[in-house]
Amino acid sequence: MTDNELRNFKRAPFVFPVRISQKNDENTFSEKYFHAFSDNISFGGIKIKIKKKFEKDEELLLRFDLIIDEQVNSIETKATIKWVTNLKNGFMEYGILFTSLTKDSWNILQRFMTAYCIE
Repeated sequence: MTDNELRNFKRAPFVFPVRISQKNDENTFSEKYFHAFSDNISFGGIKIKIKKKFEKDEELLLRFDLIIDEQVNSIETKATIKWVTNLKNGFMEYGILFTSLTKDSWNILQRFMTAYCIE
């Protein structure tokens, strides 16, 4: 799917914690996490806010949990920063594209969106 096709997905305005890893000098993802909050999520990606600067087009590893029917469902995916906004309060806002959602993660997202009437 192209970036434009992915932007056509409806966004669910949910706030939840997101753990972020950057690549280290060995070009693998670090064990160190930064903590952000989501602003919204869709099948194509997520918008987050954090007091940490990342670069546009930087590849990250995201981990977050979605609660569906009182069960915690974990998602881990590689992702790429598509746009950056510097907010006035010291926070940065990022539009992030999922790049490696597994079938299981896709199904979790689908169940989450359906459970909260976002189709």
